[in-house]
Amino acid sequence: GTLALMSCSPKTTAADTKEKALQFPNTEVEEGYNLTAQHCARCHKLKTVDNYTREQWDKILPNMAKKAKLTPEQEATINEYINWELNN
Repeated sequence: GTLALMSCSPKTTAADTKEKALQFPNTEVEEGYNLTAQHCARCHKLKTVDNYTREQWDKILPNMAKKAKLTPEQEATINEYINWELNN
């Protein structure tokens, strides 16, 4: 019946996004988070931003941005997100 069909359908991401409903101060920070989730999490688990100092991120981000082939704009946007996380 239809119940079996519904249970086999892939899970929607709506529930996932609701659980992680973070309150971002602006769209740039939110975009930085999305870029991080999109690019960084492809190769490894998302790092907790405040596990690293600003100085460490100044080394990590350029290296990872190069590996992920990010544009300078994307790197700057991710940096905005990192700054926001470090300050919260």
